[in-house]
Amino acid sequence: EAAAAGIWLAGLALRFHPSARNDGVVSVRRSFRVAELRHLLTEADLPAIVRRRPGFRVAAYWLANHAHR
Repeated sequence: EAAAAGIWLAGLALRFHPSARNDGVVSVRRSFRVAELRHLLTEADLPAIVRRRPGFRVAAYWLANHAHR
């Protein structure tokens, strides 16, 4: 909830339209959590690394298979 509140407050301070502030909060609340994204990638058989990054962002990365070149 801290990220959602931060998005809302930043939008207020930057004078975003109310619908844009709301959209930002909804996007944050609907985003993947680390465990959820890790589970989806495991189910897809992608050996990815999932980490939380600064700003409450979740990132997944893996090495591409170079056999398709």
